[in-house]
Amino acid sequence: MVRIFVDAQLVEGAISFKRNKGNIIKEIKNGYYDALFVNHGITQKVFEENAAYYNQFPELMEKIYDEVLADLSKTQTMTEIDEEE
Repeated sequence: MVRIFVDAQLVEGAISFKRNKGNIIKEIKNGYYDALFVNHGITQKVFEENAAYYNQFPELMEKIYDEVLADLSKTQTMTEIDEEE
């Protein structure tokens, strides 16, 4: 679930960036999320059901998002290193 939430955060970041560029957000959002679901072999319904399940357990969701944030931070650091090279 951590990897799916990481990818969902990356999708949201990309959508936010595109929104600032004046692109058509609904089409972009649907395309990005469709790709995320295909990549992880799930459906939107499964994603939403899992998110709702984990949201019932705040302590568990907090642990998951701690891992999500750690993964995103690691990705950001690796990207910054690549840009410097």
